[in-house]
Amino acid sequence: MKFKRGDIAEFEVRFARMASAHAAEVGALGAKRFLPNMRTYRALKQAGALVLLFAYADGNQPAGYQAFLLTEHPHYAGTTWAQADAVYVAPEHRGVLGAKFLTWADEQLRDLGASVVMRAAPTGTDLGPMLSRMGYAEQETNYMRSL
Repeated sequence: MKFKRGDIAEFEVRFARMASAHAAEVGALGAKRFLPNMRTYRALKQAGALVLLFAYADGNQPAGYQAFLLTEHPHYAGTTWAQADAVYVAPEHRGVLGAKFLTWADEQLRDLGASVVMRAAPTGTDLGPMLSRMGYAEQETNYMRSL
């Protein structure tokens, strides 16, 4: 598996189908309402607040992606936090290869100045236990309701 930092165009061209599969699997509002706001993503990228990371396997085939918002935390002046916006690894690449992708992402985020990485694990997936094994500590439980 090959990992690399990427840009919006690469996401739109190479990973759009994978993003739809991601939404169908664990999307908070379901696949029917899934429509990435590329204008917002472009603005965040231009402001230096969006980090896109990609995984490729089997001859440059998309295998996963991660998107992070990288900002100085408003409650902890002087600390830069990376908040995961989206993390997806195709089912056939989960496990050890997926864990390597997550570890590589943490290294990239550290290199970009992050001192903390926040990730959410969708309920009913193996991501939470994997993050615990990787040294992440559970901090809170998120709740959602549509209005």
